[in-house]
Amino acid sequence: MKLTRLACLLAALTGCASAATVVSVEGNLLPPACAVHNGGGGDIDVDFGDDININRLNGTNYRQVVGYGVTCGDDGQKWPLRLRFVGTGAVWDAQALLTSEKNLGIRMTLNGAPVNFGSYIPVTDSTNLPVLVAVPVANPADSPDEGVFTAAANLQAEYY
Repeated sequence: MKLTRLACLLAALTGCASAATVVSVEGNLLPPACAVHNGGGGDIDVDFGDDININRLNGTNYRQVVGYGVTCGDDGQKWPLRLRFVGTGAVWDAQALLTSEKNLGIRMTLNGAPVNFGSYIPVTDSTNLPVLVAVPVANPADSPDEGVFTAAANLQAEYY
């Protein structure tokens, strides 16, 4: 009798319904993030000083090499890197960064080539970054007014 009850119980258990479903897993793997800095971890500042002669703004005088660095996560990979300047060009020269003085711009170059704002510049060796230079330039049609000026742009580094 006990054997019959056990047999009936086992028969009932094997008749249980079962279901299966597919489990999907997805994600997006990203290379480590990069930070652009002044070489010491802070913001990049260019100080042209207090002695800029308006009559000597010729695109060569007052040239400043800009110290900067790019630090990316160190995972041992050599990810392809590119730089991009995001800024507003002067109305009279799209390759000169707009300043607070409408007739003064700051022309930026990387390894001697003019920077086109918004364009990507590939970096072939992230341990030997391109030389960044800033030089003040005057509107050829009108002289800048004397006084303090400021300008700002973003330098971005990203993988591609």
